Amino acid sequence: MKKFVAVIVSLITLGLFVILAWWLYRNFHSTPMLIVNLLIVLTGLLISITIYFRLGEDYRNKKLIDEEDYPPIETGLIYADVQDFVNKHESEEGKLFIVGIDIKDKSYRLKKVTFNKLIDELVFDLGSELQIILTGVSTIAVGDKQMIRYGFETGVIKYDKQYDFDWRGNRLMLNSEKNEPVQLKIPAQMPTIIFDWT
Repeated sequence: MKKFVAVIVSLITLGLFVILAWWLYRNFHSTPMLIVNLLIVLTGLLISITIYFRLGEDYRNKKLIDEEDYPPIETGLIYADVQDFVNKHESEEGKLFIVGIDIKDKSYRLKKVTFNKLIDELVFDLGSELQIILTGVSTIAVGDKQMIRYGFETGVIKYDKQYDFDWRGNRLMLNSEKNEPVQLKIPAQMPTIIFDWT
């Protein structure tokens, strides 16, 4: 029903712009008015598309992440190549934040990091109860007391159950066992994974 209403409202909006363009050309016959009419119709089309996507969104399976949900992020981060990070990482103990997942507020030890270049798979081993597997990682942000991961293609988090992350365009989808997929809306320029050993 939401999609139907979105289509009707966007078509009415587009129709109003077309009627305005037709009326202007009917009263003022000239080539510059044709150019103005073209701009009016294109503006109406863009507004109609925006209205369709805004009204047609399904908010049942969306989770909005606020900036207040994040731990403090260190400034002056250095972006390291994945292979360099794997070769030079230290076995630190710290707290973990993963967007959309409630991780227990306890310390985890980063035991091992491996990178399989052939299948482009990066694995963070944080003990027997937590493992992070990411694909499509190009760089990792590293600071004095934090390791931050902003984007990746797919991710698998093995915690109390398995969580699957998948980037679809600019949308991050979170799937977990026996639950419907949830779209996560992350604030601009905020990371998905933070490992903090302060």
